[in-house]
Amino acid sequence: MATIEQLKVDTIDLELGMFVSARDRPWSQTSFPLHGFQLKSHREITALRTLCQYVYVDVAKSTTANPDKLRSKQPRVAGSEDQYRASQTPIKMHRARYERQLGLPEKKI
Repeated sequence: MATIEQLKVDTIDLELGMFVSARDRPWSQTSFPLHGFQLKSHREITALRTLCQYVYVDVAKSTTANPDKLRSKQPRVAGSEDQYRASQTPIKMHRARYERQLGLPEKKI
């Protein structure tokens, strides 16, 4: 029987292509799929960063360029990023300008 290699990864270190198999909160508290999912957009990463401190990534299902790089991600020291996040003020962005920069289609109301 093959073993599943899951690594605890801080949400700050998330990258496109990683397969999120578990999180630090119940799946029912978010709109993400119960069975896990592969990160395909920066919006998903941003959503996870606002909801979670860390996630578990399945190494075998991830399509990151270098699996060893994924294995080298170590959880950060508790408190250091909390202090950093608390000290930062949110950046004010105009939604339409941000969506244009990402090349997203304009929403028609």
